[in-house]
Amino acid sequence: MFYFLYGLATTLKPNTGGGYGGSGRVGSVPTLPEASDNILIATTPERIVLAWLDRKGIIYDFQSSMMGGRYELGGSIVDVLIPDLNTAIRIQGGYWHQGVEKSATDTIQRELLESHGWQVVDVWEKDLTPPERANYTLEAALRGQEVV
Repeated sequence: MFYFLYGLATTLKPNTGGGYGGSGRVGSVPTLPEASDNILIATTPERIVLAWLDRKGIIYDFQSSMMGGRYELGGSIVDVLIPDLNTAIRIQGGYWHQGVEKSATDTIQRELLESHGWQVVDVWEKDLTPPERANYTLEAALRGQEVV
């Protein structure tokens, strides 16, 4: 899978978890996508979270389809799944996650994920800068806590 990481082009191959995940190995060498690979570009907040998880050596699935993804009613795409912690991290920004309708959709997604046993943590874009705040926010997320 392809995404931009601090201005560097990086590729991740699809993993078996249904999304595109970090290897959990620091310093792994990216490979070029094959012609059949989809190209996906992560947002800046997603890039910050993915880089932090990679530095920590945490294995994750990125943009993982759950319960049918975008193609089935009730399905969802989760930004980051950490299977070892049974944690779903949703990276939220003001553009996509403010307003009554968007808030209702996020609430339904949270309840659906929790009903399937996932611990859901929302990480807000505003809590990812400066780097010290990002570290605090993401350490809390790994403990299942949200920064309010």
